[in-house]
Amino acid sequence: MNKEAPVMPWPEISRVIQQLQSEKDYRLLLMVAVSSFTGLRCSDWQKCRWKHFIKRDGRTPVVREYVEFEEQKTSKSRRIYIGENFAEILLQCFAGLRIQYLDTPLLPSVKDKTKGITTGGANFIFKQNAKRLGLPSDVTTHTFRKSFGAHAYATWGRTTDALLMVQKLLNHSSVNITMRYIGLDRLAIGNFYKSL
Repeated sequence: MNKEAPVMPWPEISRVIQQLQSEKDYRLLLMVAVSSFTGLRCSDWQKCRWKHFIKRDGRTPVVREYVEFEEQKTSKSRRIYIGENFAEILLQCFAGLRIQYLDTPLLPSVKDKTKGITTGGANFIFKQNAKRLGLPSDVTTHTFRKSFGAHAYATWGRTTDALLMVQKLLNHSSVNITMRYIGLDRLAIGNFYKSL
């Protein structure tokens, strides 16, 4: 687990997504959206193909209701539902990247278009674009996964039950890992010091 990746507030992620949409930077938009809307690890992006997210109705691309697969790191089965905002981004990227074959990797490697992007390759792209997008200089693929978890926790009311749901959502083995992962332990310690 990458403990150094920062957590970004959801409004900031939304701003980045809107900027990438306006710039028509579909590859980077897809990288941000896949992690931010699904909480997937980059190692799982590598296995994703367009067919996991989109099917055709005749010639028209249609976004699937959910994606289901086995996570590489945990070997646990995971079902991810695709919401309206993410579906819209998927269709924009599908058209913008001019995808012809559904078996194409969702995020292909620069060196080998038949394989998915590596974590190192994705992190390099994020770091190259961090300043332009107003991202933290230490941004990584895990930044968006962690931010996904923090957003889920906030959306569900920042309760113990919410924390348990985020643990399940991210397939963590303990609540302590989830707390550290989304920055709750660091936040609680900081708040304690400020209260003195």
